[in-house]
Amino acid sequence: MDREAIEFVIDALPRGRTIFYDFEDRFAVLILAHRLREGPLTIAELKDSHRAPLLDKPVVKERIALLGGGVITAADLLDCWPFSVDAYRLTFATWPDLTVKPNRSEHQVTRRGYSLVLQLNMPVSHRRSLEKKVGAWCDYTSERAHPVSTTGELTLAWARIDLDLTRGEALIEELQSDWVRDVRLYAESEWSDDPEAWKACYSEHLEQRAKRWSQTLLTATLWFMLEELGLRMIFIHTHESGIRLKQIRYGAPPKSIYSDLPKRFCFRPTHNGLSFLLDTKDRHIDSLFDDPETRWHVHTL
Repeated sequence: MDREAIEFVIDALPRGRTIFYDFEDRFAVLILAHRLREGPLTIAELKDSHRAPLLDKPVVKERIALLGGGVITAADLLDCWPFSVDAYRLTFATWPDLTVKPNRSEHQVTRRGYSLVLQLNMPVSHRRSLEKKVGAWCDYTSERAHPVSTTGELTLAWARIDLDLTRGEALIEELQSDWVRDVRLYAESEWSDDPEAWKACYSEHLEQRAKRWSQTLLTATLWFMLEELGLRMIFIHTHESGIRLKQIRYGAPPKSIYSDLPKRFCFRPTHNGLSFLLDTKDRHIDSLFDDPETRWHVHTL
């Protein structure tokens, strides 16, 4: 996005704390409920769609069993949350900072401009507990060359997003976590100041979150874009096309984040779409759009 567009989006975002609640396979409930708002469907119709794998998630299977089959509506999924959920604080920023001129390769953006950053932050109670064990967490972790919170939040992971509100389209440029990597390294390192404290920190606060941080992050990102921004088409780079479009020369991201994760969320492969990129009149982008090997994953109604 250009500066004017990103400033408009930032100004339109919710003020104060935004809390996101997560539980195992919440993404299945979110995606199905969002589709069912367009109108009720029979279980048979859902089983014949590309969203069929979502019906096998335990939280959805239990609800379908209670309904006895037949027709399912969005309202049927509203109260199927478990008793125990994880709460995260969402904050937002730009990448790069608005004082910096964006560079495609350096900042890993597809079109020249700024990304909206959704930061998935740990609860304040967890941060305080961590500080009692290992001191000020920011002294050890959270790479400032990455778009983590700079306001005292402990950023578990973040998503970088390019979007066009007029077209209702968004491109998820990046899903990443430094915190999971950093705490694991300190817990396993013999040269950290207090390895036992870091092991306790990892075991108590992060071990379970580390197993599904990418799933939680993508769920929060979808929730924000579908529910808060009202977008209708959401794209994620494939591993190969993302590297080419963003001209990443080193430090390629994990392949599973841009292959297995979108498939789990029932995104579909496509060569089409992302009309806002075509309007940039960028020869680099145009040449890759003409290449049949260029692909994205897409979620759409």
